[in-house]
Amino acid sequence: MTGVLKEKIKSLIELGYEGEYWDLKEKWHDDNGKLVHDILCFANTFHDHDCYIIVGVSDLGEIKGLEEHEKKRQANLIDMLRNISFAGDRPKVFLKSLLIDGKFIDVLIIPNSINVPYFLRKPYRKVKEGYIYTRTGDSNTPINQNSSISTIESLWKKRFGFNKTGLERFSHLLKDKDNWNSNDYGYYHTLSPEYAMKYKFSDSLRETISEFYSYVMYNEHTSVEQIELEVNGTVLKEIELIILDSGRYTTPSPEWGYIKFNFNDVFDFKYFIVDDLRYNLHSFFIDEESEDGMIAYKNFMEVTLTFKNSIEKEDFVNFVYHKEADFKNKLEHESKQYFKTDNEIFQRRIVTARILKQMLEEFRG
Repeated sequence: MTGVLKEKIKSLIELGYEGEYWDLKEKWHDDNGKLVHDILCFANTFHDHDCYIIVGVSDLGEIKGLEEHEKKRQANLIDMLRNISFAGDRPKVFLKSLLIDGKFIDVLIIPNSINVPYFLRKPYRKVKEGYIYTRTGDSNTPINQNSSISTIESLWKKRFGFNKTGLERFSHLLKDKDNWNSNDYGYYHTLSPEYAMKYKFSDSLRETISEFYSYVMYNEHTSVEQIELEVNGTVLKEIELIILDSGRYTTPSPEWGYIKFNFNDVFDFKYFIVDDLRYNLHSFFIDEESEDGMIAYKNFMEVTLTFKNSIEKEDFVNFVYHKEADFKNKLEHESKQYFKTDNEIFQRRIVTARILKQMLEEFRG
């Protein structure tokens, strides 16, 4: 993953200017109050990008680098934030040191979050309590000013998902698992009962199927059914649910992904993207109180990839494409293992998934 981050940061530096989710600095602030102000501005954004404070680079994108004594340590930054009195949630930060063009720079990553707005309960140096700072374009809210009412309203809308489409809002509510109740038809959200999930009943029984992930379960019996996502009685989407291990575990069908080495040399795999609709529905159906269900879930996830976002997925596919020899050496070795099925297509998919899971760990470093 460090390699992916490095390419991302290089591309931002090469632009030669600052933007809504990245900032360039030659040196770290001497005053931690100014650093906290910067962190708050980047944490309180409307968009869904991770944000980057890139230190060791001029405003025009010239890499100056940092000496060892000029670099920061993540533990010190975390301790600094821990000792500040936040009103509720405190922003998360991650610090990476990168070597670019022979020079070390620091990159402070402020992950995108819906837990906005972040603000202080007590003042910290010149950062005022109760003030909500944000970043618009390439500019931060001044440290002695509060954001406008409309800006603050937009941040609260982001927190509660009110700035989303119907399906995006549905996906957001799925994460609020404790506030969903079941009924004769499926499920409804107790605080927003217009949002409901209804099984699509028919005169026929669930359709029994057979797929490669059936054969990593204790019991290969697998069936499917449909569930409808509704708002105010309008069906927004119909999704196929897979019932695995003879009913012990239910999950929406993951997406198909492909690695194509050439026209006749294609490997497919199943994947989820963190925080999208299918992933949140998948998380919704995990029953942590069922021991058998959790075993089936873990078996399923051994042959299902999970990506942080679609960009990571595309970067990973490209990573594997350039490691064709390594992938195929692993494939030849793993293909000799025992399988519960004689279906060669299913065997290949099981092996492919397990190899890709290993390579994903390598990719993330």
